Amino acid sequence: SAQTLLEKILSHVLSGAFAKAVDEHGIHPILTPRFELINAGEGDWQVRAITCEAPKVELGNYKKELEGTKRASSLWTPDKGDPSQDSGQAQKTQADKENLVIETLLKTANVIIPKPLIEEEVNHRLSDLVEQTQKLGLTVEQYLNSTGKSTESIRDEYTKQSQDQIKIMLLLSRIADIEGITITDTQVEKTATDTGQKNLNNAQKEVIKAILKRRAALDKLVSIL
Repeated sequence: SAQTLLEKILSHVLSGAFAKAVDEHGIHPILTPRFELINAGEGDWQVRAITCEAPKVELGNYKKELEGTKRASSLWTPDKGDPSQDSGQAQKTQADKENLVIETLLKTANVIIPKPLIEEEVNHRLSDLVEQTQKLGLTVEQYLNSTGKSTESIRDEYTKQSQDQIKIMLLLSRIADIEGITITDTQVEKTATDTGQKNLNNAQKEVIKAILKRRAALDKLVSIL
């Protein structure tokens, strides 16, 4: 669209000015800025750059909460059926534990997700939806009609999912730092090789490292249960 093209042009032209402003004001953005043209006069243009810093994460006593979750889940109640029967396979048990950890963290921690982060993730999900429906030979409207959903309801659904996903990513990253979890270059290279990724730049390697740190943090918390 014309708006998207304008944003790309502004991003290219103003990236240097944005970097200078960030340095001058001591800002630490975690999101690539989105530029908006406010006013295009004959002389000066007024442009707004929208980004955000990492939110403050208050974890609470997550280990204590997980210990409580462990005790509660180990108690037998009538709705759990016959206590003598082994109800799960190892794989299912691992997944259940991961879900328990995530639910406990979301309940225990306090973090307010900046609106630009949520909007970016929602827009990414909507773009994926458009791509998927096109592959099926459908329009988004046809897909929504077939599922009984509206544009508003799917955006609300994606907003809630995005909030939880971003929140748990921030929480696990913070826990990884607290627990002193480190990821080596060898681990990053192995993951890249295993997933068929080649000739990665430093930014891509950092993304893999961040993912591995969150995975290691989740595994550490699962071990409590």
